[in-house]
Amino acid sequence: MSHGTTPREHSPAAVADPTAITAGANHGAARLLFLLAMLAAAGFALLILVRPLEWLLGVVPDDAFYYLQIARHIAASGHSTFDGINPTNGYHPAWMLLMALCARLVSAPEALFRCGLAVGFLLHIATGPVIVAIIRRLMVGTPGSERWGWIAGALWLVNPFPLFLMTQGVESPVYLLALALVVLLYLRDIDPHLDAAAPPSSIPIGRLILFGAALGFAFWGRTEAGVLAVISMLFVVVMMYRRGYSPSALFRMALVAGGTFALVALPWFIFSHATVGSVGQDSGGMKMLWGSAERAAQGVGSRLIDPFVYLYRNWLGNPVGFLFGLPKIIQGVAPLIICAGLAWMIYRFRHAVGTGPLRRVTAWLLAATLATGGIYGALFTDSQIWHCTQPGLVLFLLLMGWGIIALSRWPVAAGNSGWMIAMILMGGLAIFVKLAIRTPELYPWQRDVYASQPVFESRVPPGEPIGCFNAGIPAYFSPRRVVNLDGLVNHSVLPYWKAGNFSAYLRDQGIAYIADEEESMRRGMQFSSMPVNVVPLDSAVLTGWSSTYRRLLYVDDRARRRR
Repeated sequence: MSHGTTPREHSPAAVADPTAITAGANHGAARLLFLLAMLAAAGFALLILVRPLEWLLGVVPDDAFYYLQIARHIAASGHSTFDGINPTNGYHPAWMLLMALCARLVSAPEALFRCGLAVGFLLHIATGPVIVAIIRRLMVGTPGSERWGWIAGALWLVNPFPLFLMTQGVESPVYLLALALVVLLYLRDIDPHLDAAAPPSSIPIGRLILFGAALGFAFWGRTEAGVLAVISMLFVVVMMYRRGYSPSALFRMALVAGGTFALVALPWFIFSHATVGSVGQDSGGMKMLWGSAERAAQGVGSRLIDPFVYLYRNWLGNPVGFLFGLPKIIQGVAPLIICAGLAWMIYRFRHAVGTGPLRRVTAWLLAATLATGGIYGALFTDSQIWHCTQPGLVLFLLLMGWGIIALSRWPVAAGNSGWMIAMILMGGLAIFVKLAIRTPELYPWQRDVYASQPVFESRVPPGEPIGCFNAGIPAYFSPRRVVNLDGLVNHSVLPYWKAGNFSAYLRDQGIAYIADEEESMRRGMQFSSMPVNVVPLDSAVLTGWSSTYRRLLYVDDRARRRR
């Protein structure tokens, strides 16, 4: 047999296409980058999970312990209660279900706490592939869409915004996964039927059911997604109408997708009504009450402008600061700069070939998230970083989508795309390393709460309940019965707050001792028609909080009436 080349080896089919080889190599490198990002995210999770409890208490908010304390009661007795007696529905159901499952498997308080954080990081890593699939479908008409999908997924996995949300121990991980699934199913099952380049075709019922179910899952992740569901239905109906679909097709879509969403969300309302006699969440009701009281003293102009201030400063400002790892000194102008850049890219490339899905997703998601943020700004004054979960994901997806279009279509960027991609990746790595080295400790005073609680309890007679407004850490790590006073996770106190008769609740519940900071006590007194006479018994300094002291107070009025 000859050792020379055969005719087959010289055939055109046997000669590899250099372009295909390069594309394959790029895709392979992008996949490797994504896997490395998964490992980096897992490494960050491990770094957080092995930190001492005292350190974690400065990073994880008190709200996380509301979830864990209720989850322990659900796992032990099947009752949704924070203090073992008073019912509550003041939480988002999907995360509570996960924490209750953890509580069935893990009983030790510190181990359960770390288990909850670990679940959040696992959900974050699970969201990465969904981000990859979203960007691929958004960029389906753009060269290198597969590569860009892997790059976007990698940048999401190591981005400070979702990673920091994972350290908060609240509902953000499951909500982010649910939102990402909603966007992916929309792109896969709904958007192709809205493309003006394709003839109108009936959306299969199964696909509508899946889309509605995904919206329902998002609602279970965070109930604000009810706004997203309504906006989604309206958006799809409008787009179908513009495409020339018949009224019966519009009705069919709304009935099937909307009906599925309602069926998925319905069990939560049934559970809430059975638990507290109301479908409204305790936590939402209390925060609206506080917001209404704070705005009552404002002028009409302030009340009108508040929603817009909230949208800019909180709803967009908080995620922008974390997404780009920005220092506080420029966070005030950062939303303006970032949103202006996004607006420019949308305007500049709005007619680019293949951007139809991205344009529609942009209109849909911006309408939904701005409506949600506007409602928050109009009704609430309380603001936490995890409240901004939805706009953070929306901004990431839109900035990635339009940024990729700019790099691919803008001549100035297209000629230097390799260098720009390298700079983006290096920037992403830099802000990830910054987060890992200097994870923000937003709640340093909680360490003082944890340390002072057993000291305070030693001065309270056995069997006496202790009232706390910020009750998560005190209740979770204490063998004593701690009653939540701010109403976020205690339905029984809600009517007293609404009636402006908070002092009567202390009397009726036999609460003679209160342990909390001064600001919360002042807020309670604003909702009390009668003064509460208290005697300070002890105090502890709170590091980094506006109220200097956390105090143990003896409710003298209650004591004289009951003893």
